[in-house]
Amino acid sequence: LDPDTARRYSRDVLGSDAALGGLRFGLLALGDRSYEHFCGFGRRVESWLVAHGAEAAFATVDVDRGAAAALATWRERLRPWTGAAAPDNPDNPDNPDDPDDPLDTSVDPLAARFERWRLVERRQVNEGSVGAPLFHLSFEAAGATVIDWRAGDIAVVRVDGRQRDYSIASLPADHRIELLVRCAPRPDGRVGLGAAWLTSTLALGETAALRIRVNRGFRLEALSPSTPLILIGNGTGIAGLRAHLKQRAQDGASRNWLFFGERQSAFDRPYGGELDAWLRSGTLERASFAFSRDDDRRTYVQHRLAEAGEAVARWIADGAVVLVCGSADGMAEAVDRVLRDLVGDAAVDDMAADGRYRRDVY
Repeated sequence: LDPDTARRYSRDVLGSDAALGGLRFGLLALGDRSYEHFCGFGRRVESWLVAHGAEAAFATVDVDRGAAAALATWRERLRPWTGAAAPDNPDNPDNPDDPDDPLDTSVDPLAARFERWRLVERRQVNEGSVGAPLFHLSFEAAGATVIDWRAGDIAVVRVDGRQRDYSIASLPADHRIELLVRCAPRPDGRVGLGAAWLTSTLALGETAALRIRVNRGFRLEALSPSTPLILIGNGTGIAGLRAHLKQRAQDGASRNWLFFGERQSAFDRPYGGELDAWLRSGTLERASFAFSRDDDRRTYVQHRLAEAGEAVARWIADGAVVLVCGSADGMAEAVDRVLRDLVGDAAVDDMAADGRYRRDVY
């Protein structure tokens, strides 16, 4: 379960009583240690199971951002139950079951192996802005391998042995993987390793190790062109939304409404030419922009959403799917509150469970 889908599960299942005496369970908890409540949902499930009489067969396995070693531990602890054979030589670095193999995909059968992709374009798209520099990057496959992806998927870039995730702003039909990367300084003044390498160190013509991560939580599988789509985001979040708009344009879908927030209208309109063209062609039925530094009111995307509340509620009543992409702190939380004010907590939770409310926030 992703965090949004889990809300209804928490309400309907973890809020209920059950007689689980005699049940033994194993639990794998997925999380990210950069968040305060690491593996919090898994721990809540564990507490509910134990409180209702179930017994843990082994200690819960916590996984930090898909760590291969933790997933290997999980497989090992399941082996007595599944009867799976142990690897012939787990110490062999060439063994495909080696949890430390950087190219191992056995822990994620949907993940492609890393391939070499050549940087063919890099340009700053917000020159003059008070915000940190924002760069559009384009990569072409350096080899003959054809890699497929869908709108909503993630590009995982290997930088100095570490992995960084970026929303893909393009479709396979573009024959390029396109990213939008902000070179923003941290509180100590340093720029993140991945952003610095991609926006300045990596030279045009050089290659990067990249793979596609299937992001089912932000894909729209077989969405009918007649289904309304509301896209909400800020900053680099426009990258993931752009891919979905490209797909909608290919599908001939026209009932699309974009809400997008940035700093200054004069400088901060990444892909602005495309958005204007989609408005003219009818791919975008409506677009609502918020530029927080254009005046003293500090208008953000959630304010535009609230201002259009009645129309947004009508779109949702008509079956609209809502996509949110961008910053988790501030924007995504505020947008969630507005949606709940407009249609109610239960409706938003049901939309998430039904795949009609999807978020890719960071």
